[in-house]
Amino acid sequence: MQFADRDKWYVAKFAADDAPDWNPAAILSNEPLIPGVRLVAVRVEASRERVPLRNAYTTPGQRAGIRLAGGANLAVRLASPPPPLAVNARSLQMAKGDIYANEIKSVRELESAAAVWELWVPEDGDTADLAKAAPGDAIEAGPCVGSGLALKGPIAGAFTRPTLVLFVSGAGAATARALLEASPDGGGGLAPLSLRRDVVVYYKAPTQRAVAWGEGAFDAWGAANNGKVRVVVSTRETFSEMFDFDDALAYDPAETAVLILTGGPGEDEEAEAEGRAAAKEAEVVDVVADSEDGPPVVHTDTSKVL
Repeated sequence: MQFADRDKWYVAKFAADDAPDWNPAAILSNEPLIPGVRLVAVRVEASRERVPLRNAYTTPGQRAGIRLAGGANLAVRLASPPPPLAVNARSLQMAKGDIYANEIKSVRELESAAAVWELWVPEDGDTADLAKAAPGDAIEAGPCVGSGLALKGPIAGAFTRPTLVLFVSGAGAATARALLEASPDGGGGLAPLSLRRDVVVYYKAPTQRAVAWGEGAFDAWGAANNGKVRVVVSTRETFSEMFDFDDALAYDPAETAVLILTGGPGEDEEAEAEGRAAAKEAEVVDVVADSEDGPPVVHTDTSKVL
């Protein structure tokens, strides 16, 4: 029997392709981080059966789509890493549509999987209302904005670029934390940092109070990666001076990559230029900056493939 549009039954579709772009979320906490910035923790839906891959948080450097009840859509920096693959293990299994032997195929509820986003929220500007939000306030999470840092290519190889240098300032500290804590199994980070020779973070802040994460976080990054991650903080020196005066780092320009994390487009162009100048002076060619998104993922429409 030939039913109308029967050919479409066999077209492969992305999971949750027709799901709503926005889902209810819950604020878990709202705490001061540094002067003028709050750290807001939000529980969001992360199931691949409910959130299509095109909307998901997959790479450090993306921004979270957030809106309060009746408010405008906001793009907020994420200070936590993408969820690991284990969060979606059940959802991805069920998205295959398989059934067990002797099982009757029937309608079922889509799998739900929760993840926690920690948001870097300035107390002024467009995010002022979000900075005042409290647990219990109505909030929604939507599509993540941008494709994140350009982490593909030579920089991805722990043995091709065993030395990583991060120049960090301002809001770039959010992306730096997301990157350093990302799990490679989720596709959101680099190869395990413990396999690198050196990972040095040169963190420049105007005052000690403006240092976002503190010694506890810095020590934890090192401990989680066999001591390969080291953080150097300065409130006076330029990136070039911090790099030049670091006697603990021995590097080969051909085996080194630089990440410049200063807040993104239009945030701190002077600091980004300073980081690029330091990389040029060090003769490092592979440079990734948070002012430039990586190439977007291209999704093929299989219904149009002959």
